[in-house]
Amino acid sequence: AAVQAAAALLYPFRWHHIYLPMLPRSFMDYLSAPMPFMVGLPAQMLDQLRGIPMDDVIRIDLDIHECDPKPGSDRDDAKLLPAKGLLQAALEFLRG
Repeated sequence: AAVQAAAALLYPFRWHHIYLPMLPRSFMDYLSAPMPFMVGLPAQMLDQLRGIPMDDVIRIDLDIHECDPKPGSDRDDAKLLPAKGLLQAALEFLRG
């Protein structure tokens, strides 16, 4: 359900890449694939992630309220997005 909620948060956009609400244990190696994906994992599988290289992965653990990379850290891609004020100004400009 958490992955479905995350996908719904993208509205009005849609996720057009790999989407697995629950990743089967036999697919764990696919998490190091060089393509975008959105997957759900049960907590019991989290220990198996430690050996998989995941430099470009955002991991959100809803059970312990933790996000890796931490918001505002050097690896946080959100800082690449324009600030809310810039987006609002651009929208107002387009509206004329």
